[in-house]
Formats: sequence, structure tokens, C-alpha cells
Amino acid sequence: MRVIGKKSASYFLILLCLLLVSSCSSYRKRSTENRTYRPQAYRVEKGDTLYSLSWRYDINLQKLAACNGISSPYTIYPRQLLYIRRCLKFNKNNNMRAKEKVKDKKNKINRKKNIEKSKNEDQVTVLSSWRWPTIGRVARLFNTGITGSKGIDITGKKGQSVYASRSGKVVYSGSGLIGYGKLLIVKHSEEFLTAYGYNSVLLVGEGDSVKAGQKIAKMGVDNEGNARLHFEIRRNGKPVDPIRYLPKKGFKQK
Repeated sequence: MRVIGKKSASYFLILLCLLLVSSCSSYRKRSTENRTYRPQAYRVEKGDTLYSLSWRYDINLQKLAACNGISSPYTIYPRQLLYIRRCLKFNKNNNMRAKEKVKDKKNKINRKKNIEKSKNEDQVTVLSSWRWPTIGRVARLFNTGITGSKGIDITGKKGQSVYASRSGKVVYSGSGLIGYGKLLIVKHSEEFLTAYGYNSVLLVGEGDSVKAGQKIAKMGVDNEGNARLHFEIRRNGKPVDPIRYLPKKGFKQK
């Protein structure tokens, strides 16, 4: 009886270890799948723009352009080879870092003032410049976690109007970015870009100027067949919470 008990305990311990290893490996797999994959280099395909590649690989547009020696208006061509991963650490002013370090107290005070000014400008921007891109309830909030969302999802009816959240210029119009369906990217300034995904119909094309509140697309469905709009705001190439910029009036959470 003692021998059988020891064997049972051994089998139990082995089974427990296997379960722990399996769960850890599956967690690592999920974590890896939700990270943005960035290749060493990318060969440009027809329909690509530098804006869409910047969006796809989560790299600041100006940094991606400078790293590859591309100047405004950031024109790229099919079969052109672009560096991707090395651009994350690229800094054209690396040799000037020592000279650019500021230790003076006045500069610290100025930085604090600029931060306060930026916060005030953000508040003004929220109140005056931004508009909700469609009518509906927010089904998914912004979350930068591993399994999170880089924007918000707004529910509605298939075919309902999608509007430009702010005046700007269309820099991408197509379906080349996996996971977004028919997508529009609008440039509002050197600082801000917005994206509108899961559309059924795109009503504007690359190079078109749009005004805030202008109808630019019709709502489509997501990968699960639910009618909704995926909306993102990126500031200096980084995803930010759209709820911080959109008017409080009109916010409805599902």
C-alpha cells in the first residue's frame, strides 16, 4: 500500500508540473501574439503609404521617415526597402545629446510652464476642435494592456454615417492593414492623426481634405459581424485615449 501511495503522489506531482508549464507557455504565447510585430525591414507593396506603415508598426512617422532618409511629403514606391526595427532607436541627433542637456533652473521652470500650457491647450482642444465620429454607445474602451485596444469601439447600425472628428487631410484610404477592415487615416496636424476602421464604404480618398463633421464613410462590421466603428487618435505617433479629447456630451458607454 505504501508503494502505491508513493507512485500516486509522484504521478500527481508530474501532472501538476506539466499543467504549470503548459499554462506558462500559453501565457507567453498570448503575450507574444498581442505585441506589435516589427520586422527588420519591409518591402513596400502597392497601396502602402508611410502613414499606414507607421500605424501598422507603431512607429512615429517622423522617426520612420528620418531613419529611411525620406522627406515630406513622405512618398514611397512599390518594391522599396524600408528599415523598420532599427527606427525604434533611431535619433538623428545622437551626436548632439551632450550639448542638448539642459541643467539650468530657468529651463526647468519653462518646461513646467509648457506642461501646464499643454494641459490647458488640451482642454481647449477637447471643448472646441474634436467631434464624435459617429452616433452610438462605446462598447470597448481604450486600454494599452497586452490584450487591450489602441482606440475605442462605437456600436451602431451597418451603413450609418461616419464623420471626420476634426478637419484634416486623408493620408490613407484602403484595406491593407489587417484587423481594421476598410480604414481611413486622417492627418490633422504634425501632432495628431485619427483612424476610422470597420467601414463598409469609404467616401473619401488619399489626398482629400475633410472638414470636422464631414461624412467620410459608412459603418461596417467587425470580425465577429457586429456593426461598429473602431476609432483611434494618435499623438506624435502614440495611441492616446480618445475619450480625453472628445466632448463629454455624447459619451455613452454600453
